[in-house]
Amino acid sequence: MSRSRRHLTFVLAVLSVLLAGLVSGGAPAAVAEGHRLARPVIDTRYLYDQLFLMSTAYIYRVSGADGPPANPSSPNNLPPTINGWQEFFAHWKGQMTSQRAMGDLARFVTVRDHYFQLSFMPFQSDVAEVTLPGAVCAGQRVLVGSHPDSTPVNGTRLVNQINAGQLNPNGLQSIMRSNIGNGSAYDATTGVTMTMAEFQALLRWYEANGTWPARTLKVTLFDAEETGLNGSRFYAANLIPKGPQGQYVLVANMDQNGIEYPAFHFGTDHYLNDLVNGGVGPWFTNINASPLAQNSIYTGQAWQNIQANMPAILAFRQALTDAVTQAFQVLGDRHDHQVPLENPLTIATFAPADPRARTMPAYSAADQQRFSPVQDDALGRTDQVPFLSLGIPGYGVLGAFDSNAVENPYPAFYTSRPPIFQYAGYDTTLDDIWHLNQFASGMPHGPKGVADPSQELLRALELPATWTDYLASGDAYAGAAAAPRGPVAYFETSPAAPSTTTVSFDGGFSADPAGGGLRYVWDFGDGTFGSGRSVTHTYAGPQWADAKLLVVDRAGRVGAYRQAVSVAGPTGAAPATAACGTLDSSERQAVLDGARRAHLL
Repeated sequence: MSRSRRHLTFVLAVLSVLLAGLVSGGAPAAVAEGHRLARPVIDTRYLYDQLFLMSTAYIYRVSGADGPPANPSSPNNLPPTINGWQEFFAHWKGQMTSQRAMGDLARFVTVRDHYFQLSFMPFQSDVAEVTLPGAVCAGQRVLVGSHPDSTPVNGTRLVNQINAGQLNPNGLQSIMRSNIGNGSAYDATTGVTMTMAEFQALLRWYEANGTWPARTLKVTLFDAEETGLNGSRFYAANLIPKGPQGQYVLVANMDQNGIEYPAFHFGTDHYLNDLVNGGVGPWFTNINASPLAQNSIYTGQAWQNIQANMPAILAFRQALTDAVTQAFQVLGDRHDHQVPLENPLTIATFAPADPRARTMPAYSAADQQRFSPVQDDALGRTDQVPFLSLGIPGYGVLGAFDSNAVENPYPAFYTSRPPIFQYAGYDTTLDDIWHLNQFASGMPHGPKGVADPSQELLRALELPATWTDYLASGDAYAGAAAAPRGPVAYFETSPAAPSTTTVSFDGGFSADPAGGGLRYVWDFGDGTFGSGRSVTHTYAGPQWADAKLLVVDRAGRVGAYRQAVSVAGPTGAAPATAACGTLDSSERQAVLDGARRAHLL
């Protein structure tokens, strides 16, 4: 018997005696009362610093055109000043698992890549994801996502036109309607860095309060959004298990942000359609949520899925509205219910009587109803759509996309006020950090220089990030549980819904708060057992497998998790096991007994 097996035998022998009295997770660690945080707090400086860095260092991020993602050292990986896709992903992963950036809980965060191939690209795309397993209900998940890619130029068409001497306005338009030469600051680096700041605020909130997410918390990069919501469609179709465990109670998508409430158009209320009198309101925020009525985006099976989960969706819509209201109140108090108007320019006689810096009232309940209402998603252009179509409660948030009745620049007396496509210059060569600052504040940067943000931009990023965290941290979603002393067990399979009888099990998501390493014992649900952090098992045929994992730390404390795995498309219903994936003491003991019979002990 090897030394490692003797150690495992000793640990599990101790475990057998203690099992009945153990509760997965253990008691919370003591936290000084003075350091507790009532709510997650967004670090806007971190958010903007990352936005500035990531949108200037990693430009033109074309998914599938920057070398193979599994091999960053490939010569096909272009420099970040040409195609920064690879480097953008690497930076994001480093930040999301950095204890310096995210706090102590980052040491329990795991990174996984999910590669997929687009037929029109030479290399694979990547849905990258970080996970922190839930301490109480690991089988239910909360997902916050964004997309990292830029709008590509149709290179083949342009090359053909150039070679034929036929470069025409259509080809030039293709170049202009792309993010070539910039870092896609508005669409969609803002969304990515908002999720980074949201994750940071949540982890620091848990750490300060001696708590842990009750449900599993995930943050994802939905790659290849610009070429057709490809990453989110791949995720919704391939990465959600079929059984009761691994289901999503909330999906939140951050898209293009910062040109939205409470920032004013170009930092002034004397906007293009009312230069003389002023009074033009701030930008509008689109909070596009699971619809309560059928529309052209959600029809057929999608609408049936929504109707089937309508009680949860109604509760979610109320919780979302409450979170927005709370954020308006908290940030309103913090900022004295005002927002600065930062545009320093005046227009001859149209200037206000007093040209000094001005402020406007902000964060009122009336403003929330007018400029940040929770509404049915009728846009259908962003990454929440594949999830909402499955009936999962969720939403997408974005600022200006096309001009509409709320923010149309034509004077009110015009009988025809046609919308302006890509009003804010997103997905174009204009989409850089200076352009974003200017649309939000009238200045290309703050008064201290190019790395300094405008305050209106900061406020417009802070508000939706804040209410997203208020919602995600609620009891019905990620929640907060006592910080575990013992291990937290959690695994996922690859594929999530296997079409063949061979399944890979990844227990590396499990957390070990005490340190020192974990032991892994598997019950594959077909009468066979195994050990090891990551294992592969082949089943005899199609079946629903009630797979279970026990993880044991050096002190003999145990964590347990189960998941019903749909192996090779079985018929019949999944096992009627708890959605949280919990095991009682007798079920844990049965795993131990089976492991002994298999001579693993």
